[in-house]
Amino acid sequence: MQSLSPEYLAGFFDGEGCVSTNGRSSGGYLTTTIANSHLPVLESIQEQFGGSISQRPSGSYTLTLSTRKARTFLEHILPFLIIKEEVARVGIELQSRPPENSMCNERVALRLRIQELNRRTNPSRTRETHDARYVREQADV
Repeated sequence: MQSLSPEYLAGFFDGEGCVSTNGRSSGGYLTTTIANSHLPVLESIQEQFGGSISQRPSGSYTLTLSTRKARTFLEHILPFLIIKEEVARVGIELQSRPPENSMCNERVALRLRIQELNRRTNPSRTRETHDARYVREQADV
């Protein structure tokens, strides 16, 4: 399969991708997902960056990249992102921080920032997260 240009990948990710975090320990870890019904494009991205592809009940496919692979992918396309540039920068920063206890609060803050940016670009994401509830409860104490 041919290697896809960073410009193409950035446009594809701006339209079809998502930056998120998983796990709660040490502020979570970076995950990127790209959903699309055209499997060959996702396979080409997987060939370049790794990750795993799963089929969704709707028949479309999702490519998931986690931790270092997600960071490498985002760094590769960052200069060309438009819609998801800010959330990609925060995701890269999150994955750059060591998951040590001393950094936990900073990592949680970055995770909350990713969630906030996702709600801005996708208003249907309004559910309050466990981390957001924890931060709010600590402020009330």
